[in-house]
Amino acid sequence: MEIFERARLDAYFTKIAAQFAPDEKAAGFLITHLLPERPSFVRAVAAMTALKAVLPKPKSIDSAARREVELTTVVDTLTRELFTDPDTALDYLESRAAGEATCLLDVGGYFAPSLETVHSRFTGRLAGVIEDTENGHRRYEDLDKLPCPVVSVARSPLKDPEDFLVGQSVVFSTEAVMRGRGDILHGRPALVIGFGKLGSSIAHLLHAKGVQVTVFDIDPVRRTQTLYQGPPRRCGPASVRRPSGALRGPRWCTGRQRRSCTARRRCRG
Repeated sequence: MEIFERARLDAYFTKIAAQFAPDEKAAGFLITHLLPERPSFVRAVAAMTALKAVLPKPKSIDSAARREVELTTVVDTLTRELFTDPDTALDYLESRAAGEATCLLDVGGYFAPSLETVHSRFTGRLAGVIEDTENGHRRYEDLDKLPCPVVSVARSPLKDPEDFLVGQSVVFSTEAVMRGRGDILHGRPALVIGFGKLGSSIAHLLHAKGVQVTVFDIDPVRRTQTLYQGPPRRCGPASVRRPSGALRGPRWCTGRQRRSCTARRRCRG
């Protein structure tokens, strides 16, 4: 990042942290994508909580950002297994914040499998969870009963611009990979599995690049939306299974479909 971009981010988060400073700080555990711009956000979280540890998502760690964060905050290794087993999750939280009021900042529903056990056995008080993503939102939604407050921003209108930009990034990265292999997107058939906020963004951006787009979604309402939202060709389960409908080209799997292999097994090629 350029110096002026970093300064602008720091100023923004400093203002937010000052404006919404809590009367008492709870212990915080932050799961996040540790990308180049993220240290500014981590500092803001540390200003608003007693930040005990940052747990970066394994596939999105910038080494320079990690080194910067490690100067002031503990950075632990994040795995699904760490919070899948309730006893392991409880031991970890007790080792960092025993007896303290604690809030969990999540990206992807990592804390969901052990939330009930942690809430009932933790020596401190589990104040709540903040979830950032749609997949994480669904993981908490699938729990029979929430033992503590879970605040999800996944469906906030403020995330719509982010979803559009993520769609742009996905298409850009895919095109870069294909060009590296001596291929191009233009004129190729492509299948987008899932027509939610991210999938629709990807589909329309691909169409704008001259790609022959087919959309699949397990939700018939979403498939109907493709009729009035633009050019991508829609398809249901039957049309995807037919050999004549096989697509030999890029495929993108988004949203709920990404959590299940069912849709992907139906896609040939």
